[in-house]
Amino acid sequence: MRETHQLRDIQSWRDSGIKLSTPSNEAAKLFDASISQLSGWYDDKQLGGLEATMTKMLEADPQFIGGRSMIYAFDAVGGANVNNNPTLKTNVEQLIADVAANPNCDKWEKLHVKALEHLSSSGIDAAIRQWEEILVEYPSDILSLHLTGLTCLMTGRLERIGDISGRVLPSFKDEFSLSTAHAWHSFGLSEINLTTQAEWHARKALTIDPKNGWSTHALAHVFEMTSRSNEGIAYMNQGELLWNFSNHIAGHNYWHWALYYLTNGDFESAIDVLENRLINRAGFDSLSLSYLLSMENLSMDNVMTKHSERIDEIVRPFRADLVRRSFIDAHVMMGLCVSKKYDEAEQFMVESIACEDLHGKSVNENLLRSILSYSREKYDECVELLWPIRHHIKQIGGSEAQRDVFSLMLINAALRSYKLEHKRLAGQLIEEREIHRSKSPLIDRLRDLM
Repeated sequence: MRETHQLRDIQSWRDSGIKLSTPSNEAAKLFDASISQLSGWYDDKQLGGLEATMTKMLEADPQFIGGRSMIYAFDAVGGANVNNNPTLKTNVEQLIADVAANPNCDKWEKLHVKALEHLSSSGIDAAIRQWEEILVEYPSDILSLHLTGLTCLMTGRLERIGDISGRVLPSFKDEFSLSTAHAWHSFGLSEINLTTQAEWHARKALTIDPKNGWSTHALAHVFEMTSRSNEGIAYMNQGELLWNFSNHIAGHNYWHWALYYLTNGDFESAIDVLENRLINRAGFDSLSLSYLLSMENLSMDNVMTKHSERIDEIVRPFRADLVRRSFIDAHVMMGLCVSKKYDEAEQFMVESIACEDLHGKSVNENLLRSILSYSREKYDECVELLWPIRHHIKQIGGSEAQRDVFSLMLINAALRSYKLEHKRLAGQLIEEREIHRSKSPLIDRLRDLM
């Protein structure tokens, strides 16, 4: 993280090669603080947190091109666009007009606005290319790297992250940005199964900044992909106070911690993490974890009943959101099904399938129907729905670890199906899993079901 005394004013930004349009030193410093918190996944309590920092930045200069572009870009990364969000449409159009009318707007800000224009119009690949071009000219621009990484993560383009981050990694000098750059590079490498290199970069990032939760997250993926659950449990336990600093990723790191217990067959500890550390945090990780636990022939009824109000609180905003993504809708579906709210799940599925502006639409219907079929013990139907799309599911976004719930659902459904060919498929999928993830107690449990 950047300490308050390290925040860059207008001249410091210019010394780093970037001329900002704002005449306000306060706005320039708060812009730097916002980027630090966004890319570090934390709230700076001295500044009142990320939202307060961005609000103060715009209060210092309501016309600040770079500041407004950053805020709108993060809305667009989350799936908002000019078709599903009228406010974003108005804001982007006004920003483009202001760029044209502002003689102080320099190249860096103009390029970021151009990337925003592409992204907000659903031009995902064009936006990524624009950020890549920015990084050619401004290779230590952590904002461009972070926006690129998030966009690739959210839209199923994860294979690009390792290449993009690797090209610019040598250009980062200050410790905070360097730690985050190593973390992004590690994450990108782990997603293409280069786990040895990924582990080196994750540990390098943590050596530079032990509190960077995104770096912990990168190492968590290495442990997950290499089936080193015991090491993962020990590491997450030992460093909990440090990685909790990055409060916006801490909940997801708890999800990884619980996965290690689940892999080992220690379901009591996994449920303990779910109930006491994860479920009351923002996000949808508790939904997929609950569903994964239910696939272990565990009854989750008591847990779901105990936390029914909280599950409703998690699901409700995603159901009402105008911005729809198949990745999110699949998690809502898991939450409804593991709670055995099948009528609500049916209705939600109809709503989701009817949504025209939904990322991942080509696999969405099969994905949602397979979740419902599995939950209703129609295992042969689940296999027939999931098997044809298994190599296309990555387009919904999310990491390999997050999408692994669908791989495990396919294997479990095939094992439980009455069709002999499905059982043969299950055996082959288990062999495939061991090749990619190494031997683990989870694989042993699956083999025992053969």
